[in-house]
Amino acid sequence: AAASGSPIRFGGKFHVPIVEGVRHKEDGVKRVVMISTGTGVGPLVGAAEEALRIPDYPPIDILACYRSRDEVCFAPQLDALAAEHPGRLKWRSVISSEDGGRISASAKNLEHLTAAVAGFKKPGGGIDTHFHLIGNGAMVNEFKAGLVQGGVPEARVTIEMYFNHKAEPDPTAVDAIATTVSAALAKAKAKAPAPVAA
Repeated sequence: AAASGSPIRFGGKFHVPIVEGVRHKEDGVKRVVMISTGTGVGPLVGAAEEALRIPDYPPIDILACYRSRDEVCFAPQLDALAAEHPGRLKWRSVISSEDGGRISASAKNLEHLTAAVAGFKKPGGGIDTHFHLIGNGAMVNEFKAGLVQGGVPEARVTIEMYFNHKAEPDPTAVDAIATTVSAALAKAKAKAPAPVAA
């Protein structure tokens, strides 16, 4: 073991950090939705802390998914951040053992996603919400496929997988996510004001 006080060098192959991956100035992103499973919420807390120090960073909505209530982590930190930054950070948890399964398991659970993306289509076309998915490969693969199938451009979805990388997306879950997203897009389009004639 290294002696106390020994210098430590961190290394490895890393992807683009969460905050840097959301090109809000260049791409016109107006909202960020982050979805995690288990301890994947940890990096989201750090990302939120960093993002909230950037004055013009878009509002963040975190959906943290857990198997059971005793696995819920970082709730006090997220509560504190949300209280300190009203209007810039919201978060909610989905507990699969109490809520009828994981977030993609039912229309009721997918209401969390609907709430997070309500109004995420900007007037005149285009999607102004960026999604970051982190955690179990099953969730990440399903949500990425479902979001894209539902109409979200791939450039608006970034991912991190901790394990289960080769999990095949459940077609039923993918279709449910896509249907939810498509409905949210259609609703937003219907509410968008008509373009003003030149």
